[in-house]
Amino acid sequence: MAEVDLQEAKAAFPVVLYKGEQRINVGNVEIHPTLDYKQFRVVLNQLTGISYNNLTTYLIDNKRKQIPPEQQRKILITGKFNFTVLVREKSCYFLVVLKRSRRDRRQRKSKKEIIGSNQLPPRPLKPFYLPVIPRFYEVWFYESQIQRANYVNSVLIMNSNYGFHWSRNINSRKMIESESRPRVQSCRNRDLCTDCMNADKQGAEPELHLCVYDEVVEGFFRSPAIRCGHYPKESSRMKPTGSYKNTAAGASG
Repeated sequence: MAEVDLQEAKAAFPVVLYKGEQRINVGNVEIHPTLDYKQFRVVLNQLTGISYNNLTTYLIDNKRKQIPPEQQRKILITGKFNFTVLVREKSCYFLVVLKRSRRDRRQRKSKKEIIGSNQLPPRPLKPFYLPVIPRFYEVWFYESQIQRANYVNSVLIMNSNYGFHWSRNINSRKMIESESRPRVQSCRNRDLCTDCMNADKQGAEPELHLCVYDEVVEGFFRSPAIRCGHYPKESSRMKPTGSYKNTAAGASG
């Protein structure tokens, strides 16, 4: 009689699905003595909607509820498990764990390491503040601005003295008006050498040459418009014309 009651006995146990982050109660599974492992797998497949090949099932003893779930007693459900004995048990449930590949486990582990490394330290942080500029740096910066302004003003004054008109706009190019360009003095208002005399007869301006009647420039002069190049070699320098030699010889004689 007891064996007949045992065969007809049934018990329902909760099924909890664990996917790695949280536990979800997916329903109850009915256990009876005639239940085998294959039928049990089909029932779990219907409850979870996941193939049993990707699941691992444990029987959890929940008699001591004060124990954390990680430390509770677990029994692995395999083909050798006896479901007839389970009918007599109470305060138990099935924990169905989703299997994860090694790649997923590595990614999850690396994600935990990144989250742990990004956590703020427990010690209190210092208040944010702006760096204080040293006093000597402020004085140096102010003096450099004054020197720059003085240099620009001196260059503008020097260029205006030589007939060059510069724009104060830095982005604009330095423009030289045609009227301000220095012109060659008329040959009629000065003494003439041979080249100057020939050019005056033809009614044209003389070409660039070493004229003995040119004005003598004393001291050092640097053009404010362009940078002067180095002097050429001795052999390539401009040689005086014949008129310069004749005039110099007449003056010495």
